[in-house]
Amino acid sequence: MTRGAIVTIAGGGGAIRAGGSVHSAVWPSSDCQAFPTPVRNHADAMIDYHALILRTVAGLDPNTEETRRAVYERTRTALANHLHALDPPLSETERMHQRLALEEAFRRVEAEVEKAAQSGRPFPEFAHALFVAGSLRKLADRLDHTSYGARISLGHDGAFNLALPTTPADEATTTVPFFEHRLSEIRRNAEALDVLAAPMAQQPGWHGLAHAARLTRNLLNAPATEVAREVAHLWILSTCLAAHIERSEDARASHVGLTGPLDPILLQVLREFVFVAGPWVRRFPSARALDDAAREHDCAVDAVEPAIEFFRRTREAALVRDDDARAVWIALDAGRGVSVPAAKARSWAVATVGNIAVAMVKELATGPDRAEGEPAADAAAPAGATRPIESVVLDSERELLSVLARLSDDDGAALRDAFAALRQTTGDAGQATDR
Repeated sequence: MTRGAIVTIAGGGGAIRAGGSVHSAVWPSSDCQAFPTPVRNHADAMIDYHALILRTVAGLDPNTEETRRAVYERTRTALANHLHALDPPLSETERMHQRLALEEAFRRVEAEVEKAAQSGRPFPEFAHALFVAGSLRKLADRLDHTSYGARISLGHDGAFNLALPTTPADEATTTVPFFEHRLSEIRRNAEALDVLAAPMAQQPGWHGLAHAARLTRNLLNAPATEVAREVAHLWILSTCLAAHIERSEDARASHVGLTGPLDPILLQVLREFVFVAGPWVRRFPSARALDDAAREHDCAVDAVEPAIEFFRRTREAALVRDDDARAVWIALDAGRGVSVPAAKARSWAVATVGNIAVAMVKELATGPDRAEGEPAADAAAPAGATRPIESVVLDSERELLSVLARLSDDDGAALRDAFAALRQTTGDAGQATDR
């Protein structure tokens, strides 16, 4: 038998059938084992016995120690017959290497069966999570969170936490002379803006303005120390409000895509608020750092719509809380413009959505069999939290190619490879369910 062919090894009698396909070698049923012929002197060509055995054991019904041992014995016999039939034959050292690799695969699968039982998860589900992790691990290693978007972590309830920068120096800013006087003035302006902007919530193109005005007023009405802790949110909102000034000017000039420009009185109040609040907010170190980062990291307008669609799926899966989602929605909407404030809002919002995507990929790539003490997004996150994450990722290939390609150095090649492997994994899971 020539080397390099795919060989199917029937479990019942240990007979070898040459041929087959790569797909059949990826998910053998519980009645057979399939693997490619070993290649001499190529360590990288070692058969992935673990994947083959894992898929077979995941399809066993019932899955007991006895049925697993029967699979292992049939596979040992089939491999021995297969290696004996090779022409030219492998050396004794090479054959021993193959047998030891198979035994290691048995050991790993038994350990995984035990971990699945300890976690209370059905083994087919546990094994599926292992294959998903394997599909995404190389991609996860190439990705990292950006420093100019919100920091993301997975919480105990299965939703992602969004953390904005803060520093003790922000609170120190509240002690400078005239701070309270200027804050009182900004509060009055925010109240007037909220009253005038509220009716715009139902107007096409202006709902973000209404929501930003209301959130800004609520934040500014807090005590001064709390205002300082939330100054990053204030920077996002004030930047988005500034973008709406430019949106109104664009609407006045072109009347394209909007019902019309803002009412002159509302526009004047908006200008007055942004004129005072913008520089005031940037006096806080955290807000100034966000502003500088947004200027430095430009983001194309065509990245907004894919980010919106991905974030919509994330929100519908309850993977982001309402309080965190509002600022992201407002900034994504404001980022549709081409003005400088719109570009700043877009830079932060798309980077934040990208960080959420990175956190999802890394969580899935960690897998359910992480070693004790191995870091994860949040070790206390519920086991079922990965199911909605996986669903969002699988449904978002096109959007993730846009959102994550800008964070990698290979123009999305690793992402495309990961999705090809994911499609194979989910297809295999469907076949296992059918069986």
